[in-house]
Amino acid sequence: MSDLNNKDLFEQINMIKSDAETIDIPDSVKPEIMMRHIEEMEKEDLFEESKLNNKENKKKGKKLAFITGGVAAGLAAAVAAILVITGIFSDSKFVLEEYHNKVASNLSEGESCLATLSSYENFMEYIIVNKSIEANFYSSNEAWSFESGGSLVLNHSDTNTRTEGIAEADVVKTDGEYIYYLTSDKEWDEYEYKEYIEFDILLSIMEADGENSEYLCRTSLNSDIRKFLNKREFDLSLEENFEMMVIDDKLIVFAEADECTYVVFYDIADRANPVITDVLDIQGQYQTARYVDDYLYVFVDEYIGLYNYISSKEYEYNMENAEEVLAPKYCGNSLDASDVYVSGTEEYDEYHMIATVDMNDTSSFKQVKAVLGESGAGVIYVSNNYIYYISEMYRDFSSLSEKDSIDEDEIAVVHMDKSEIVRFSYDKGVVEAKDSTIIEGSIGDEFAIDEYNGYLRLAVSTYCYEGVYKSEMLEYYDGDDWVRDEVWILEGINRGNEDGSALYVLDDNLEIVGSIPQLKISERVYGVIFDGDVAYVVTYKDIDPLYSIDLSDPTNPIVLGALKVPGVSTYLYKWNENTLIGLGRGDNGILKISTFDIEDATEVYERDMLSIEGENLFSFRGAYKNRHKALFLSPVKNLLGFSLTQYGEEFIDTSYKIFSYIDSKLTEVISVEIDGYNYFYARALYVDDYIYIVDTGLGVYVYDINTYEQVGFVSMKKYKTY
Repeated sequence: MSDLNNKDLFEQINMIKSDAETIDIPDSVKPEIMMRHIEEMEKEDLFEESKLNNKENKKKGKKLAFITGGVAAGLAAAVAAILVITGIFSDSKFVLEEYHNKVASNLSEGESCLATLSSYENFMEYIIVNKSIEANFYSSNEAWSFESGGSLVLNHSDTNTRTEGIAEADVVKTDGEYIYYLTSDKEWDEYEYKEYIEFDILLSIMEADGENSEYLCRTSLNSDIRKFLNKREFDLSLEENFEMMVIDDKLIVFAEADECTYVVFYDIADRANPVITDVLDIQGQYQTARYVDDYLYVFVDEYIGLYNYISSKEYEYNMENAEEVLAPKYCGNSLDASDVYVSGTEEYDEYHMIATVDMNDTSSFKQVKAVLGESGAGVIYVSNNYIYYISEMYRDFSSLSEKDSIDEDEIAVVHMDKSEIVRFSYDKGVVEAKDSTIIEGSIGDEFAIDEYNGYLRLAVSTYCYEGVYKSEMLEYYDGDDWVRDEVWILEGINRGNEDGSALYVLDDNLEIVGSIPQLKISERVYGVIFDGDVAYVVTYKDIDPLYSIDLSDPTNPIVLGALKVPGVSTYLYKWNENTLIGLGRGDNGILKISTFDIEDATEVYERDMLSIEGENLFSFRGAYKNRHKALFLSPVKNLLGFSLTQYGEEFIDTSYKIFSYIDSKLTEVISVEIDGYNYFYARALYVDDYIYIVDTGLGVYVYDINTYEQVGFVSMKKYKTY
């Protein structure tokens, strides 16, 4: 910590503040003199340099620095004195900026750039001041509380992935000889049937041999991990958030327990006897995983729990335990502050972490990095060159702007949703945050963002809010005491005034070089696929326009056509050079599969449509939030499939359906009832001449791929021994 603690600093500031009107600014603290001192300190290495890839500062040849030790306190006091004397200190916005600059210095307002975290002590100070103001502000204004291409591999199919050549984790896998799958094993209360009394994850390995298929083993992850870690009380989470990968003779399971993500490595050289070799843990909630060139990339989000540090108007905090309280933990270690990247959002309540593993040495993480950001639904997109993390930035319904900049009763239309894009380079398990930017709008999933020929293309939904600025006396914490002051709030007239959609093209510096700012007013983006120089985007409100957009000139995107058909396609998949598959709903809510002819992007038309009758039908979803993995898509075998569920007052009717697409005609060829409690984990795959429908609750159905006749069923019930 600094030589001058926070209490002393605030006492000095308050003394200066009380005498501000009568004190002349000393020469020693005039801005021009202070800048000379800063330059001299930099020459004498009193600043700790940090790597930064902010494009603007790179152009100017500047370096970011973090002020450390007594230098920090002294400079902060001097700067505070200048601002107090000049009358700026009374604006509470400055209080946040002062602390934010301690977290990561030289972050310009409105600019998103990256630097590393200066220290957990400075971060704790920022948390307390920032959240004190926010918590009290909202408590004074309760009116603002609103609702909240798969690829073919040899003789078998594989998980439907986002980027060709980059493997993704899922609940079911095959290597062309064996089928591996995870299932939740839930023991229900015998009388209530409402609560679990025990939860486990089972790993099953089955030999894929058509009608002669059989289980080789089934094992309990809870039991295996307890034995390996020598932890009797180890229990996996009830969140059912788990996936796996199979790499040669290694099987990796990703699961949650005790608010941590566990990465469990099995040796499966003997498929009938899998043995745990290593278990790694990282604090937080598992999101997804990728495998590229012998390295695993595991994505975990850890909510910081900022409000835990604030209790009404009185709280205590101890800077000495800041690292213990705030630093993410992994394998018994605390993540160093220098491994945490800071962007310019100023809304920090979650760590977005990337942990990497060298598959040649699974005894430890090769590297763990994190970026501070906002909590909520994030989108992870991994291209062949970069990792992109996109998070929504919800606008506050308030403003602490200077009073003379706002007219009372002024009507304003505010874009409520922004997205921050943070870009990481990755190579052989080494991850480095490169740069970031902020765009208007929100991104639905990883298919709405695409990297191509050095450009980043995005299809976004936008959301506006119409309101009137009003002044109000509110109480907030200014870093030293609770004060009352006049602040400006945006009082809503019409929440959700206008939805819309847009398309952006960003260059390699993450600067927008081309756009269609209003692709469609009052309609949000649902389904997106980028196909080389053409993008296909579905927007929806009352009808489904399927836009085809020419991106051959990145600086000048042009809409080639807009096909209007009833309903909406929520997922698009390129079947072949001339065909696009759309999965979604008709205008009457009935599930539908559409095929579109895209031979001429200017004249796209619906070639065929198959609707699935039934009320309260739900489908096109997968384990957790990676819905594309639940789809069976095999153009080579002319087959596609998915599970669907129909809810009634006293029943759940769940089935898995497979359709053929031959001679431009969709036909249902297989339909089988499956376990209603595990339908979102059901998967279909093929190995050689057989289709396997994996019902993780009951067993595996085997069908002849040529006749579509069932030739076997391998029940899991009689193998429930572990």
